Amino acid sequence: MGASGLRPRPLECRSEARYTHLAILVLAGNQMLAAAAYLLLSAIWRQRAFALMAAGSVAAYSLYELSLHGLAFQYLWPDATTWAPCSLLVLMGTAQLLQSL
Repeated sequence: MGASGLRPRPLECRSEARYTHLAILVLAGNQMLAAAAYLLLSAIWRQRAFALMAAGSVAAYSLYELSLHGLAFQYLWPDATTWAPCSLLVLMGTAQLLQSL
């Protein structure tokens, strides 16, 4: 059994990458559900500042996570090649700014 026996098969690599992308998308989906719950709470409490702080920071952070793993560039802005590297800084800065309010 040579060195070729230690290499993973291409099919195995694709299935692992698919499950990783699925887990990241589920995490981002859960964060978006949390943002929707914060929007509902802000509507019940009638406080717009709470909506901006909570839902905005969760949405910005989930977009940051998608950008970090390349999924936002792949699905949300595939043609914006100059925005893709800048989006990490902008989205993390936005999330931190909204959380500090």
